[in-house]
Parts: sequence; structure tokens; C-alpha cells
Amino acid sequence: MARVVVVYGPRGAGKTTATLRLAEKFGAQGLRVGGFFQRTTTDDLDRRGYDLVRVADKTAAVPLARPGVPKDQATESSVCSFVFAREAFVKGLEWLRADAAWADVLVIDEVSKLEVSGEGHFAALRWAAALEARMIVLLSVRAEQLFYVVEKFELEERISGYVELPATDAELAGLTLRLAPLP
Repeated sequence: MARVVVVYGPRGAGKTTATLRLAEKFGAQGLRVGGFFQRTTTDDLDRRGYDLVRVADKTAAVPLARPGVPKDQATESSVCSFVFAREAFVKGLEWLRADAAWADVLVIDEVSKLEVSGEGHFAALRWAAALEARMIVLLSVRAEQLFYVVEKFELEERISGYVELPATDAELAGLTLRLAPLP
């Protein structure tokens, strides 16, 4: 089973930023990094939304969440005043599967109550956690959902490290050295 590293903290603590910094440090150790992260967007009314972005090139992106009420129940779901495009979750799983063919580390950014309820990146996380032990799955999780995520996805025995935010660069570097020591 894949080794899991969890970056966790409260809303606004910088989970995505810390997760990407950790991914860069794994890259500096010679590991290849794939997966996806969520990038904040704003519309012309200055409302916040999110795009799902592929880690490998940081240019492949699809709309993930926008403020509002769902118009099409077949393609959208609503949580916390955001409308989520279900096709973005399908694309995230597609990226993970493609990246797993060459990557050593897979990023799954922003695992929370949506995934615990069986929606969102649920299928992607379930699939990635079952990968072989050489793979590191790097998760960012909201602190208040950490227990539920670990329990729901049966991660207790797979977790190789935790990063509680705020974290220093030295703490991130120490974790990468422990999991992927220099040759």
C-alpha cells in the first residue's frame, strides 16, 4: 500500500502552499511529482472560486468550484455555498492515473468533508491509497476533518508522516530526507 504524508491545518493556514513546497522538496530529492492541487480564483465580482490544476505542468486546469447554487444536479453538487463541477473530480482521477505511471509522489490537495461523505476526490483518494508501497501520496487535509479522513480511508497503517501547520522549511526538508534520502 502507498505511503501517505498528511499536511494539515485550519482553513487559511496555507495547506496548499505547504503541500506544494513539500512536493518541490521531494522533487529536489530526485523524486517525480504528479497529481493535482486547488488554485484560488476570483471572478469579476471578486468572488472566490477554485480551479483544479495538474501538478506536473501547472498549466492544465479545470474549473472546480464556484460560488452559487447548482443548476444541473447531474453535473454539479453544492457544499458550503460553492458549486462543484463533478467533471473536475473525474479529471483529477484521470490525471492521477496517468501520473502514477511515472511519478514517485502523487499530490491530492484539499481532502475534507466532501471526501468523507463519499463525494469530491473520494474515488481519487481511494485509488491512490491502494497503490504500491513505492508511491508516496501527499494529502492536504483540513485539521477538523483529519480524524474522519484517516478513519474513512483506513489510513492509520499507511501514514508515513504528518506536517502540522505552520511548519518550517527545515521540518519539511527533514520529512523529505526521511522518506526519500539522498543517494
